[in-house]
Amino acid sequence: METYNKIYGKNKNAFGIKPAPILETALESVENIGMALDIGAGQGRNSLYLANSGFTVDSIETSGVAIEHLKSLDNSEINPILVSIEDFKIKMNKYDLISAINVLQFVEEDNIAKVIKKIQEGLKSGGVVAITSFTEDDPTFSDYTKPRFNKYFSKGELKRYFSDFDIIYYCEELVEDKGHGGMPYPHQHGIVEIVARKG
Repeated sequence: METYNKIYGKNKNAFGIKPAPILETALESVENIGMALDIGAGQGRNSLYLANSGFTVDSIETSGVAIEHLKSLDNSEINPILVSIEDFKIKMNKYDLISAINVLQFVEEDNIAKVIKKIQEGLKSGGVVAITSFTEDDPTFSDYTKPRFNKYFSKGELKRYFSDFDIIYYCEELVEDKGHGGMPYPHQHGIVEIVARKG
């Protein structure tokens, strides 16, 4: 995770300070403000938003630099944990909300079903999941000899994983990105977003 350590080391707000907009949609649908899991928490913009909304947040991240930044927030409702989603053991029926914002693309293709199942099992009944990731429409899927990310979702794939859930919001689109840490110039992303509630 040297690359992200460098990115986070150079900029304390590499991906901005505002939470991912999809979390607002997720919060509107949450039945209980209790425990949240923020997967790939980065420097904590989403964890902080969830904590300020009343959640106690387990924030998992693989960058040691980002973890130190999370600790520096000095928020008693945020619990920073240095671990990958593949290695993190999610307790069954623990969380009221789980967010995975721009992180599942780093999961190996062979592990994605297992990781999504862990997320599903970690939600309480009535719990809500919010996911944003990349699709095969992303320019990096076809423009590189070796794709930049491990996992790109095909059309409708993420929605099928949650076929037993109540789909609150689902979108696949090509979006313009003005730039961020690690890729500061304007570019495009093919993204998929989902908010779903466990029955």
